[in-house]
Amino acid sequence: MPKKKVTEFEIINHGKHHSQYFQGCGVSFTEWQDCTTGASSDAKLAYDDAVELLSSIYDVSILPKRPRGINAKLRTSTRDNEEVYVYVSIRFKFKEIK
Repeated sequence: MPKKKVTEFEIINHGKHHSQYFQGCGVSFTEWQDCTTGASSDAKLAYDDAVELLSSIYDVSILPKRPRGINAKLRTSTRDNEEVYVYVSIRFKFKEIK
C-alpha cells in the first residue's frame, strides 16, 4: 500500500519529441514537490505510463482516468522516426499517509 497520497496535480502534454532532444520536466522553482513523465506512441498511453509509475509509491486516486486533452489523437506516425514519442508529465504535491 502506498505511504504517500497525491493531493494536487498539473498534467502537461508535451507533444511529440525525439527522445534525444526531449528536455524533460522538473519541479525546480515551482510550487510542485515531485514530477513524473510518461512516454509512448500516443498521449493517452503516455499519461497511463506516468500514472503507473506514480502508483507504485503514491495513492493516485485523485488523478482523472481520462483527463481533458489527453487522448489517442495525438500520436506518432509511421513517418516519424522510431525514436519519436509523445510525452506527458504530471507535476504534483503529496502528503504522507499515517
